[in-house]
Amino acid sequence: MRFSIILRALIMLLLFSIPGKATAYSISVTEGPALPQGRGAHAAGVLGDKMVVLGGTNWNEKRTEKHWLSDCTIYLDGIWQQSLSFPIGNGESMYCHDGQAIYIAGGRNDAEVFRDAYRLCLIAGKLLVDKLPPLPVAIHGGAGVELNGKFYVSCGFNKEGRQTSDLWSLDIAKPNAGWLRCRPLPGCPRAYPALAASGQYLYLLGGYARLQENTMCLQDAYRYDSQSNEWKCLPNLPWPGYAWSAAAIDDNYILLAGGAAYGNISKDIWLVNTQDMSTQKLGEAIIQTCTASLVKVDNKTWWLLGGEPDVNKSRTNKVTVIKLND
Repeated sequence: MRFSIILRALIMLLLFSIPGKATAYSISVTEGPALPQGRGAHAAGVLGDKMVVLGGTNWNEKRTEKHWLSDCTIYLDGIWQQSLSFPIGNGESMYCHDGQAIYIAGGRNDAEVFRDAYRLCLIAGKLLVDKLPPLPVAIHGGAGVELNGKFYVSCGFNKEGRQTSDLWSLDIAKPNAGWLRCRPLPGCPRAYPALAASGQYLYLLGGYARLQENTMCLQDAYRYDSQSNEWKCLPNLPWPGYAWSAAAIDDNYILLAGGAAYGNISKDIWLVNTQDMSTQKLGEAIIQTCTASLVKVDNKTWWLLGGEPDVNKSRTNKVTVIKLND
């Protein structure tokens, strides 16, 4: 009898310790206020209760000239309003926001790849820009995120056009200490990965790799422990992709929206369980898109802004509002 009780207890313990599938959340999707113009590969974030979008790229009507945008637009009093402009256009930068400021590093235009880094704050309704220490190397097309008061920048292209696996961090409270080189990603160098901070970890998903004459859309996944400065390889995602938009819901789940793979642009919105990397499709965005911004508005709401809806040099101004159901 005692053995039987112990055996049942062990079975129950094993059952409850098996990682579950990603079924913790459901969402509602609505269309948000359209941007003044279509754009992709832009930076975005929330300052206080104001949505801010800046930089990026678009094309002229004939699709013969690519524009590298320098303008900034703020969603204020129910409408998008133009704010300051940077002195030079910049797209494909790495960025993050913490509610108080937006942090931007790197990027490019048709003339150069940048090392520059900035902090944007909204003071008395005016957008103010401070320069931060520049990145040690010029990078574009990587990914950025904030975790525990640090701005992390990973992967991307350098100014020679080679892809990197570097990871850099900047202490937001002590920016003058400069950028710290962290342990690089153990996987192949890549650009356009998804990067999200969940719990004490960074999660890097997929990306685009150019290997000799071949290009690959990746589906591998990695977890970075900010305390030990160590990476861990995780189970692959079910499908490859790059230029996704990612954001954490909590310590165990990540939203993954849009993205591209081999010429196909997705409108799917996925829930990724970081405990076992299982996935669940939650819904679809208003329009298929990649190189969009997924910005957390509050604990239940994210805006998916703009991006590229196809491979024909198009940019969308559509905004998808994603809200967790109660």
